[in-house]
Amino acid sequence: MENIRSTIEIGKNLRDLTGQWVGYHNNLDTNMETLKRKTEQLKGRENDINEEVKYAEQRSRKRRREEVRLWQEAVQRITSDVQTLERREQEVRGLKNAFKRAKLGKLVVNTIEEVGKLFENGEFSNGLLIDDCGHAIPTAESLAETTSVKNKEKIWNFLMDDVVRKIGVQGMGGIGKTTIMKHINNQLLVETCNFSDVIWVTVSKTFKIKNLQRQMAKKLNLDLSDYEDELLSASEIHNMLSQKKRYVLILDDLWKAFPLEEVGIRNQPERTDVS
Repeated sequence: MENIRSTIEIGKNLRDLTGQWVGYHNNLDTNMETLKRKTEQLKGRENDINEEVKYAEQRSRKRRREEVRLWQEAVQRITSDVQTLERREQEVRGLKNAFKRAKLGKLVVNTIEEVGKLFENGEFSNGLLIDDCGHAIPTAESLAETTSVKNKEKIWNFLMDDVVRKIGVQGMGGIGKTTIMKHINNQLLVETCNFSDVIWVTVSKTFKIKNLQRQMAKKLNLDLSDYEDELLSASEIHNMLSQKKRYVLILDDLWKAFPLEEVGIRNQPERTDVS
C-alpha cells in the first residue's frame, strides 16, 4: 500500500511538472508580448527619472542617490537581457523542438517578474537626489603664517557679505594665493551650503576663451558641443549661472585681466582687492 501511495505521488508531481513546461511552451508568444509591454513601461519610467536627475544636477547643488544609480544600472542590464530573449524567440519560432521553446518560455516568465519588481522599485519614495556640497580640493599646505591667516579671514568675511560681489586676490607667484583659495573652497564646502554651487576653474597663463568656457561648462554639467561660436557659448553659460541663487566662482592662476562677459560671467561693478 505504501509503495502504491508513493507511486501515485510521484506520478502527480511529474504531471504537474510536465504541465508547467507545456505552459511555458504554449504561452511563449503571449508571454513574450507581455514582457515587451512591461519593459516599455519600465523604460518609460527610466527615461522620466533620467531627465529629472539630469535637470536637477545641472541646476541645483544635488546629486543622485546611490540607490538610484544602482537601479539605473539594473534597468540597463535587464533591458539588454530582454533584447537577447527577443532574438532567441525569433530563432525558435517555427521550430519543432518543444524543449527549447519551453526552456526559453521559462526564462521569459522569470524575466517578467524581474521587470515588474524593477518597475515597482523605481518609485523612490525618499526622492531621487541628495544635497551635494561639492568636492574638497586636496591641499597639504598649512596657513600657519599670520599674514596668510588674516588674508583668508578677510576673503571669507567678504564672501559672507552680500554687498561684495567680486574679489581679486593679487600678488607675486609663489606667495600662497592658490593655497589660501583652496582652504576657502574647502571651508565653503564644510561650513556652509548657502551657496547653490562652488565652482573652481584653473585659467593658466596661456588660456583661451573657448578653453575656459569648456572648463566652466564641464563644472556646470553643461553641454556646449553644439555651440562652436564663443558668443553662443557665453550666452549658455550666462543662462546657467543666472539660474543659481548664490554661487562662488573661483578663477585660479589668472595671469591677465579679460572681459568676464566674453566667457559668460555677468560683470559685477563691485570689486575688492586682497593683496
